[in-house]
Amino acid sequence: LVVTFWRGAWSLIDIYSCQSTGSATLLNGEVFCFSFDVQSALRRNSALASLGIGYLLTISGKYLYSRGWFNGIDKSEGRTTTITKTSITGFRRVTNLQIMALGGVFIWRGFWYLSDFLIYPDNPFISSWLTGLLGCLGSILLC
Repeated sequence: LVVTFWRGAWSLIDIYSCQSTGSATLLNGEVFCFSFDVQSALRRNSALASLGIGYLLTISGKYLYSRGWFNGIDKSEGRTTTITKTSITGFRRVTNLQIMALGGVFIWRGFWYLSDFLIYPDNPFISSWLTGLLGCLGSILLC
């Protein structure tokens, strides 16, 4: 389920931010922004926009969480039934989760494309291995 959400969100972002055709799919070899030159301005600008949107979504989700929106604190007046309160709280939690998850996809995508643009852009083999090893090392250090 997580991979489906992740790949679907990433694909939609690539279709709309990299001016891809509607028929671009993984099956026919048109892998959205990956089909562009690593040094293209379109891909770099897409990466920067993705980072900005990702941070905006993440900060917005954190703000909503800190304001009690996620926990279902209802300051409105009037009586509501338990089922209504539970439904509203559930909707708020799912919405906040979607906002935070999309923020993570946007940030990941932005860093991925910028690392392709900045780290050994002329040698994709070294760039891929270096960024992969650094990512693994960073994950191990976080544990």
